[in-house]
Amino acid sequence: MAHKFNPEHSHKLDTEERKKAMPPENTLKELGLKDGDVFIDVGCGPGYFTEAALTLVGKKGKVFGLDISAEMLEKLKRRIAGNHHGNLELLQSGDYIFPLEDSTGTFALLSYVFHEVDDPGKFLRESM
Repeated sequence: MAHKFNPEHSHKLDTEERKKAMPPENTLKELGLKDGDVFIDVGCGPGYFTEAALTLVGKKGKVFGLDISAEMLEKLKRRIAGNHHGNLELLQSGDYIFPLEDSTGTFALLSYVFHEVDDPGKFLRESM
């Protein structure tokens, strides 16, 4: 069985070392996220990339934060309270069930989540 990240350790996902190695806003810019995109953050956790995505997609864009953990989604909700333009939707997902219609997004990110599933192929098919 795959290891699931413990939400009690969410502080480990937002460290200065991680920001130096993979600065969220710069990383998303380099990957091509831009104003008006519809960004899906699969396994968003407490919002390391989600918060930066809100800035980059702007008022015309939309951000979906998906996570299997209701606790992580709550942490993210508190983190960004008041820092978005109604363009964020947080959704609890399953390992292989993403509660969005196919082709909803223009940009999806799966970062630090692949090791948490038992069937990587099934996971990737659901993300398409």
